[in-house]
Amino acid sequence: MKGEKLPIKDKEIWKTVQSDIQNANDHNDLPDDFTVRFRKAIAPFSQIDKTANGMSTQSGRDPSGEDWEAGITVGLDKLAGRNFMDTPEWERFGKYWGDWEEQAMRTAQAFKKELKITQLKQTGSQRATLAKGWKGTNKTPKTDLLGGKHRISLKKAGGSQLMSAGKEEAISTLEAAMATYGVSGKGKREFNQLLKSFEENLIKMSEKGQMSQLRKNPKLAKEVEIADAKTAQINEDIEKYINTSMGFKSHFCWEAATGHGKFGQDTWPTATLIVTFKEAGGIEHSLVLDSPDKAGKYLAKGNNFYASFKSSGSSAPYLSLRTKGVAKSKLVDDYIPTFAEIIAEETVNSGLFLTEDLQQLDEFQMLNKLKKGASTVSSNVVNAAKKALAAIQKRLSQAFNMIKRLGAKAWKGLLNFFGLVVNNVTVRGGGKYPLR
Repeated sequence: MKGEKLPIKDKEIWKTVQSDIQNANDHNDLPDDFTVRFRKAIAPFSQIDKTANGMSTQSGRDPSGEDWEAGITVGLDKLAGRNFMDTPEWERFGKYWGDWEEQAMRTAQAFKKELKITQLKQTGSQRATLAKGWKGTNKTPKTDLLGGKHRISLKKAGGSQLMSAGKEEAISTLEAAMATYGVSGKGKREFNQLLKSFEENLIKMSEKGQMSQLRKNPKLAKEVEIADAKTAQINEDIEKYINTSMGFKSHFCWEAATGHGKFGQDTWPTATLIVTFKEAGGIEHSLVLDSPDKAGKYLAKGNNFYASFKSSGSSAPYLSLRTKGVAKSKLVDDYIPTFAEIIAEETVNSGLFLTEDLQQLDEFQMLNKLKKGASTVSSNVVNAAKKALAAIQKRLSQAFNMIKRLGAKAWKGLLNFFGLVVNNVTVRGGGKYPLR
């Protein structure tokens, strides 16, 4: 490892991390707390580190997606020398500043350097006017941040969906995509079949509560059986008519991302740019929403659609149209997914624990939820959780083996795998792996 530069925060913990790596044949030999100690030893302190190690924070919880919108805005104001504490965004993010200033500032710097954006305004709780004929009732704009010519949809790396829509919203999105796709004949007939499936199968349960709890109620056994059958049918139709049709899926993704059909062409609530930020700070990637055939196609390559029950506990669960990431390793042969991406993708793919709160969980919390699911009394939940855990195990092994094959670049690959940031501390060491 001569010459590699790592941001060592705790030399004693780092010694135990080195020993773990030297004595492991593959990732299965690493202790359960390896990733926590790795991050503790190297990474700049993050909420995950503090939570995992019993440390408290000023806010008591992680920032939500809307909190991060405010945090990046505050960061840009500070960079420009503006009074960042006298803004609505500071009122929202101020309680997180002591714990998350470094990450917020790093992301703000990336916005300034990479996107040439020097000031942002959060749309916050604003509600937009829906286009005539739109059946859904959700008036939340696609634009999260306004910055000059940009209308930005902000996503958190590893945890954000392109869309999550109930019956009427899903039907309207389908109709809007069909309007821009503009097919006839066979395509029109297939569209009508899919529309009928949406109308018939995107159902709502009769009782309030979490779906996992309703499954245990013997009085609802028949209703649950029907619901499972409808879930299977609509997912079969989605796979047949959307996921396997790149052309139509491109337009479907375009509408889900921009909201042109929902709010009207090029109105302020419609997004022109998607930015995915990293919780450790910085921008993972950005995408200009230029057209269905370009940006829409790019999104279609990385997203598939499916339906699953959405429940909050205070209302009746309903089937919601959602997106899940197509495993990047299937798209790019030499791409090594991160630890967080693997956990997030397989957790979503499991169809379990898909409340809105899940989007704010870190990878360790997601993994713990799956482990708890594997020990419940519900056979459906147990099977789904075990399947997800097995998929995670397989993908972690593949990623670990790919990192080992990087040779001299293996440390960089390992740092990226855990979402860590490099600085200028030199470390020397050895071991079984060609991590040098």
